[in-house]
Amino acid sequence: MNTITKILQASAAEFGLETEDLTGPSRHADIVQARHIAMALMHESTSMGLHAIARALKRKEKGTVIHALKQVKDRMAYDLRFSRAYFNVCARLQKTPQDLS
Repeated sequence: MNTITKILQASAAEFGLETEDLTGPSRHADIVQARHIAMALMHESTSMGLHAIARALKRKEKGTVIHALKQVKDRMAYDLRFSRAYFNVCARLQKTPQDLS
């Protein structure tokens, strides 16, 4: 399983979603938050460019990713629930495969 898939699965699981929700068109708040976290972690954890991250999440432009990165940075400063979700996704990614089953 590649890093992108792991990030999508961890982010979706944190919010009780399916990975397909993150690549779909929905603008529901939980889906958007999970999607933004996934984009930020892809940016931080891989060497993918902004266009590649956008394509991985079936978005048309890199501007969507730039917006997500700004939203994550801003929300981490004031939203405890969002920060907790972000760090929970990070923790999920640190678990070994045996822990995930």
